[in-house]
Amino acid sequence: RGPTPVQAPRHIHQFNPADIPKYNVSHSIHVLRFGPAVQGINLAPLEGMTKSPEAGAGVYQYYLKVVPTVWLDSSAAKTADGRSAAAEPDPEDDGVTRLPGERVRTNQYSVKTFYRPAVVNGMRQNVLPGVFFVYDLSPFMVQVTTKTESLWELVTGFCAIIGGVVTISGMLDGLWFNARMLWSGVKAGLGKVSI
Repeated sequence: RGPTPVQAPRHIHQFNPADIPKYNVSHSIHVLRFGPAVQGINLAPLEGMTKSPEAGAGVYQYYLKVVPTVWLDSSAAKTADGRSAAAEPDPEDDGVTRLPGERVRTNQYSVKTFYRPAVVNGMRQNVLPGVFFVYDLSPFMVQVTTKTESLWELVTGFCAIIGGVVTISGMLDGLWFNARMLWSGVKAGLGKVSI
């Protein structure tokens, strides 16, 4: 309701304060991204969200922490002549085709949402009804590298785990055996114990 002039750097709503209880802050967020979409990473947790307060008018505040992200698919499929093969379009990635091994620069964000009603127990609160997005850019960058392991790497890792378990079990068994021998020798009163 009312005009919404933009005064750098703010967007100001002009309305009659008597209309605050009737102010509708229901909203849907269809798309809110800070860069291209990437398969397998949820870069936009607010997309598809719909809010409709039961208490009537109020203020929704979304605090977003935007983090620069570099995505690299290191599981590059190669053709017979050693070149990267083109990837198939991903239906969840807006049909964007990415080459394996391609580096994609984008941004992801985390969000905290707060809601305060404009009227509590018939008393008008000191809030400006509306939906507000406050974002902060992180000075750090996240690099995500995806890599698929071959069957041999999986088998080798599994064998390493089994070998480690057998080795540690053998060491514990030897310590337990020597401790029992030492204890039984001292208990018997032999005086000399050889290990």
